[in-house]
Amino acid sequence: SAAAPPASLADTTAIVVRDVPNRSNLDQIEKTEQLTEYLNDQKISTDTVHLKLQERVAELEQALRATAATPRGTILNENPIKTLLDRNETLVKEVRFADSTCVELSGKVSALEAEKKILQNQI
Repeated sequence: SAAAPPASLADTTAIVVRDVPNRSNLDQIEKTEQLTEYLNDQKISTDTVHLKLQERVAELEQALRATAATPRGTILNENPIKTLLDRNETLVKEVRFADSTCVELSGKVSALEAEKKILQNQI
């Protein structure tokens, strides 16, 4: 048995209003989608920075091994200890930068995920 057609204009309007999400929900859904997209972009950015830093650490470790493996008596353009200290200093700076960047991005991601969760709960 088919449903009876609406009896009046008011009934029709009530059905339409009930079946169409309100503007506030649509705004929240849009905001949630934007936050999700932003979170994905931030994750990609963080992953890219992390990968580059891992590559740089590997390069520095390789250079350190090469310097440490240089036979005694080999003439180098500069003091090998100074080279090691300079490389170590560079590595420390890069690791500190990576750490602070990761902490900052992690904080942003956490805040955005919390905001996303709140918006999803409101929908």
